[in-house]
Parts: sequence; structure tokens; C-alpha cells
Amino acid sequence: MIQGGLTSLDATPRYCFGDSGSYLWSAYHGGPVDRSWTYPAWFLRPILSLRSLNLIVYVQCALGVVPAWLAFGLVSRRDGRRSDMVAFVTACAVLIEPLALTYQRFILADSLGLVMAAAALFLCVRVIDRSARAPIYAALAPPFMVLAASLRTSQVPSLALLCLFMLILLFFFYRDYRSGATLLVSLVLCQLVFSHYAIKNQGTPGYNAASGRFMLAAVLPIVSRDDVQPYIDPVRMPAILDDDARNRRARPNELFNPGLVADEIQQATESVKKESELARRIAVHAMLRDPISFFRLAWSSYLDYFDESFIQGRVLLEAGNGEFNQDELSHFAEHHIYDVVNTNLVQSPVRGYFEAAWRYYGLIPAISAILLAASLVVDRRLSTLTLAAFALASAASHIAFSTEPVPRYLIVSAWVNIVVAGRIVCVLATRRSPSGVTRPVNQTTTRSSEQRANALA
Repeated sequence: MIQGGLTSLDATPRYCFGDSGSYLWSAYHGGPVDRSWTYPAWFLRPILSLRSLNLIVYVQCALGVVPAWLAFGLVSRRDGRRSDMVAFVTACAVLIEPLALTYQRFILADSLGLVMAAAALFLCVRVIDRSARAPIYAALAPPFMVLAASLRTSQVPSLALLCLFMLILLFFFYRDYRSGATLLVSLVLCQLVFSHYAIKNQGTPGYNAASGRFMLAAVLPIVSRDDVQPYIDPVRMPAILDDDARNRRARPNELFNPGLVADEIQQATESVKKESELARRIAVHAMLRDPISFFRLAWSSYLDYFDESFIQGRVLLEAGNGEFNQDELSHFAEHHIYDVVNTNLVQSPVRGYFEAAWRYYGLIPAISAILLAASLVVDRRLSTLTLAAFALASAASHIAFSTEPVPRYLIVSAWVNIVVAGRIVCVLATRRSPSGVTRPVNQTTTRSSEQRANALA
């Protein structure tokens, strides 16, 4: 009911510059090679077959209930009504979290990616907590992991670490070979099936055919001549090693503008696959050669979230200022979709809420670190520690491998933060007050034993 009210309050479709246009174009023409192909192929295409763009927003808002429901399940405990109250408040907090609430209205993969990541984490927690159905949960987790990684490829490092942790835990600590084998087999099968469809849609088996290009752009300020010289013609080096390439805030331009780094790498290769491999090779060489500079660059990128004028500009850009031109609008009409209108100048409650919360986005990684420390003291359950560590790893990977502050990349970390906070509060609440369920039972038992003793006397 709460989600329905929020949807009726504001269901304005929003677009984010080239991303939304690329997804909508790919729904009819295949691809894209430099973004998630699963979002247009497996989500947009079936909905657009119903001839409505607005329907995408309503479906994404409906799916937005799933992370809230999963949060309730992760926080609620079986020892009293108080934990259910905390879990309900946690679920409500998930519904009104600025990033989740906002990007349900965007033609972007981030909202659906949150649903998949939340489902994967929910299933992993059930396995870690040694549920009676652990083998079933272990079999179901990999499909959601693969889909979450395909929808937001910068999520791959944290999900890969989660998979590795789960396998080590099951095989070497729990000795639960059945669940471990189920998880491993399911993961391999999911990867094989996904790779098959990836080759058909983007020509390569990976999550993003151009992922190496984005990795190189992210670490470009620390790339030196030694990193490039073995792979690139010296004629192209000036464009890669000039002063603009050293400026971390110029990285988006280097990634997309013609004549700059990404364009030079692309012209030096024969295909997107080879371009991505070459760019990744240069980026990895630079990170291994100078890891200290890599961490400094990541830290500087994180500090950009606290540069008021800069981050406010980024938030305004991410709030839905994308606009379709006339030939793009006519393209939708050709496919009998007539409800597409530009909404970049339309103000709405959710958009205003997103813009007003600009200070919150940079705090998300810091909140993850604080919650991890609090979990070590208050709630030492392995599943809670895993969630907190995942939130921090997810935020760190997004910051380290993005070319600029993009708040929506932190949407999964924000959700996990709320869940971990709910679990900590739930532990504190149940410690301070005994369960309201068990107290009457104990009183009844005591009363009956006293009656038996009197009868015997």
C-alpha cells in the first residue's frame, strides 16, 4: 500500500542522457556493447511490446516492493513481536530511500539490478545461517548473482568476492558439501547459459563487451608511458598521455569524446573485444605498477562527493535532465509507442527529494564502514558481518572503477546499509526486552506446577 501511494504520487518517466536512449534503441536493434544488454533484451523488449513506455515505470515500481520485503525477512527474528516492528520500519525505510525511490522511475538498469542483488544476498544469508533449505537457497543464488552483475558490471568485483567467500565457507568451514556443490554447479551452469546469450547479443561472452574501456578511463590519471608503450603505436601516445588525461574530472570526456583516449584505443584495434582486452591490459598494468597511486586516485574520487558545487551539479545532471530529440521521438512512433515525452523540465516530488538528499550520497560508504564496526560489537552473526562487508566492498568497487561521482552506482550499498542497521537495532531491542511471546508461556508453566504441588500436599 505504501509503495502504491508513492507510485501514484509520482510516476513521471525519467531519462538519463545516452544511457536511456541506448537501452531503448537496443530493445529493437540488439546490443548495446558498452552497457547492460540484459536490461533491454530481457526486460524492456517484452514490456515495450505492449506499446507503452509508462508501463516500464509501473513495473519497476511494483518490483521495488521486493527489496523491502526481503529486508523485512532479513531483519525479522522468531523471538517476539518487537523484532517484527523493527523489520517493518526497516522495510519502510527501504521504500523511501532516495536512490531506490528515484531510479524506479528511470529507464535505467539500476532499479532492476537492486532487485537481483537483494535477492542474491537474501539467499546467501539463508545459506550462511544454515537454514534447513540451504541447498535450495544455494542453487537459487547464482542466477540472481549473474543477473545483478549483468545489470551493473561494476558490481562484479563484490559479487565475485561473495561467491568465493560462500564456496570457501561451505567447503572448508561448514563442511556442507551438498550446499557447496549445488552452489558451484548452479554458478557454472548460469555462467554458461548467460555466455551463450551474451555472444548472441553483444558478440562476446562477458557481462559488458566494452568493460575494459571503462576500466582504463577510471585509472587513466595514473597511466604512464611504460603502461602504454608495449601495446600502442607511439603516434597515438600524445592523446593518451597529455595533461587533460591526468585530470581525474576529465575522465568522462576521455571516455566518450572523439579523438581522445577511448577513441584512440578503438582505432588501434579491429573489434570491440580486442579494444576491451587492450584497454584492460593497460589498466591492470598501471594498477599493479603503482597501487598506491591507484588508491589515492580512488580516495580523491570519493572526496568529490563532498565538493558541494561539484556534487550538486552531478546530482542535478543525474536527476533526469536527459532529453530526446525529434528524430528519436519519431522513432518511437514508428514502433507504435506514443506516450514518450520529454520530462527534463518537469518537477515532481520524487525528483525534488532526490536533489535535496545530495549530502547523503557521499555518506553511504562511510555508513557502510560504521555499520561494519558496529556489527563486530553488537551483532556478531556471520551473516550480518557478511552483509556489512559486502556493502563496503560494493561501494569501494564503484568508486574505484567509475570516472566520476554517480550516486546511482551506490544503490545496492544503500539498501544493504538499511538492512544491516535494522539487524543491529533488532538485536539491541530484543536484548533490552524479553520476548513478549515467551513470557505468558513461562507464567502458565509456573502456575500449573504450583497447582500440582498443592494437590500433592
